Amino acid sequence: MKYNTKTIGQRIKKERQTLSLTQGDLAKKIGLSEESRQTIGKWENGKLMPQFEDMLKMCEVFDCELGYLLGEFNCKTREATDIQAKTGLSEKAIKSLLKINQDTSNHDILTSLDKLIEHEDFIVLLRLIHAHVYDFNLKKLRIKNDTDLTVLSGTLNCPKDDVKKYLEVSSESLIEKTIIKMIKDF
Repeated sequence: MKYNTKTIGQRIKKERQTLSLTQGDLAKKIGLSEESRQTIGKWENGKLMPQFEDMLKMCEVFDCELGYLLGEFNCKTREATDIQAKTGLSEKAIKSLLKINQDTSNHDILTSLDKLIEHEDFIVLLRLIHAHVYDFNLKKLRIKNDTDLTVLSGTLNCPKDDVKKYLEVSSESLIEKTIIKMIKDF
C-alpha cells in the first residue's frame, strides 16, 4: 500500500498542535534531540516519511493507532472509525460513551441511556433540543425579521423582549415535558 506523506504530515502536525507541543517538544517526547525539530518539520510538510519506530512512539504520545497516522482511517482508532461510520457520532461522543461503558460503576447509567434511546419519543426530544439550541443559543428565532417580532408583540400587547423570553421558556418547557414523559415511562 502506498501512503500519502502529506496526509501523514498533516496528522502529525494536527496532533502535535492539539497537545500544544512545539516541534522540539515532540522530538524530545519521541526520543530525538530537540534539534530534530527540522526533521519533524519535514514530516509535517510531507517531504520526509517518519521511520517506523518514530511513528510508533508518536502513536503513544498522540494516543492513537498507527492506521490513523498513516491515513488509513479518520478517527484515532479503528473501533471509533467503525462506530462513527455506523452511527454518525463524533469521535469525541464515541470516546465519552466508551468511557462510560468501561467504568463498571456506570451500569445503571447505561441502563438509563438505553431506555432513553429506545423510547418512542427520543427523536422528538432530540429535535426539540436541536431547535432550542439553534433558535436561542444562536439567536435565530423562528421569527424571520424585526417586523415579524413587532407584529407579534403588538398582537400579544407586550414588549419585544417579553415575546423573545416567552418563546425561549416555551421551548425549554417542551423539552422538560418530553423528558418527564420519558422518565415516567421507565
